Amino acid sequence: DFGTPLWEAFIPGLVLIKEALGANKRSYVLLPLIDSHNHNSNSTTNLDFDPRTSAFTLKSTREYKGGEEVSISYGKMTNDVIMQRFSFVEKDNPNDAYHITRGQVEEILGFVPASLKATDSSSCLTLQRRDGQIQLECGDVRDFSAVLRLLDPASEPNARAMLSKVLSGVLSIADAAAQNGDKMIELADDDLDDSSSRRKMAEEFRIEKLKVLRQAVSTFVVDAQGII
Repeated sequence: DFGTPLWEAFIPGLVLIKEALGANKRSYVLLPLIDSHNHNSNSTTNLDFDPRTSAFTLKSTREYKGGEEVSISYGKMTNDVIMQRFSFVEKDNPNDAYHITRGQVEEILGFVPASLKATDSSSCLTLQRRDGQIQLECGDVRDFSAVLRLLDPASEPNARAMLSKVLSGVLSIADAAAQNGDKMIELADDDLDDSSSRRKMAEEFRIEKLKVLRQAVSTFVVDAQGII
């Protein structure tokens, strides 16, 4: 708790009591020098607070070579959140996600399965990286088999085929939309005014989302025999 006075830090359980009573509020703070480090989700550094000295210490679990950049992690976030909060896109973000809407499912399948219509999720299906591993989710449903049952409760092979069709269709549409993405980034590199910088970031964002989608396709798409 960054805002804990020194005397409170030495009283066992006080922080938990205050939290239970609603006295503790989570706040965002700036830490001089430490906040000058760039973000990396795979960072090996940890931030410690010593109540005896009222000081923060940045520690690493590995050795660094001279000239090597020391990074910190701003937290496990998708590139959607990182771009909105910090105005950059993390390359190969192990916690990124791709959201598939009901409209996309309907466009590709011609209908939306009734079970998916009944979910409260804002996105119909979510392709979520968790520490680099891709998962298929729908709202609070994170079990792969359970999500398949939302597609077709009666037939798992048919559900897998539907999922394959949706993923392949979404990838095809996304690839077509991003076919000039690399060229746009090269143009932005030559003319980094405000508008081109935003355009470059938007294209980097799109490229990273395509990586998530392609990872999902390689993981979940089945062949003609229904085998992943």
